[in-house]
Amino acid sequence: MFRARERRVNLSMTANKLKIVTLATLFNLLFEYAVGGVERIFDKPLTIVFLALIYVSLFAMLEDLIRRFKLGNAQISVFAICFGILPELYLTGSIFPEPLILGINWPAFLTINIVWWGMLQSLVTLYFANRLAPRKWEGKYMGWLGWGLCIAYMAVLCAGSWFNSPTLQRGPVQGYVIATLFQLAGAAYLVFSIRRSDRESYALKPHIVLDGIAFGTVIVFIGIGTFVAGIGASRQAGMMLEGNALLYSTIWSFVVLGGAVLYYIIERERITA
Repeated sequence: MFRARERRVNLSMTANKLKIVTLATLFNLLFEYAVGGVERIFDKPLTIVFLALIYVSLFAMLEDLIRRFKLGNAQISVFAICFGILPELYLTGSIFPEPLILGINWPAFLTINIVWWGMLQSLVTLYFANRLAPRKWEGKYMGWLGWGLCIAYMAVLCAGSWFNSPTLQRGPVQGYVIATLFQLAGAAYLVFSIRRSDRESYALKPHIVLDGIAFGTVIVFIGIGTFVAGIGASRQAGMMLEGNALLYSTIWSFVVLGGAVLYYIIERERITA
């Protein structure tokens, strides 16, 4: 009887993890849809599968770290940024359009990593996911097999793109070195801060501002992807994008960043659980 109850609890915990990872993945696929419409996520027959697995890998690892070490918002953002630099370098080359300074397009680099990966595609995403599926902290952690599959998938995908993609926008060596140094600095921060962490599990605190930017993002991105991007995307910086859709999505992303900063100033509370 005890084993049966333990099995039910483990299944419930696993289902909770899957819900959070699935919701986070869908939220980010909606972002991909917004900047390029249907042509962005169906650029090639398996594009949507590859995109989905990128986000599944990110949030499976991130969710495991959150459960293990009770990550704070800064740690969540830094992990997402370190992860996000990989596709920027090896899948899209999105930080290499001219003009370059020290081998990098800095407005693109800062927008993509701080506004998108650091806020919208991590903290706001997880707020949205936890709002619909509140995290259950108990249960087993992801094992070596799960971590190995996530890391191997990203390694194979990046290597395959690097050696075979005719559309990958490549940058100067200096840009790769500097971006990699950012990754290493972020990784060092994570290792140091996690080792010193003694946080306890925490519950999500819903807030009208965060609800507005999270659920508002869903509505705005559906609207942009459907009525602005439509089927007019073209290849830019190695990706299928629609100029106006990318512009409007970026403007909204800054609105989201402003809303999140306003929330923190007012409440002094973490954005996501």
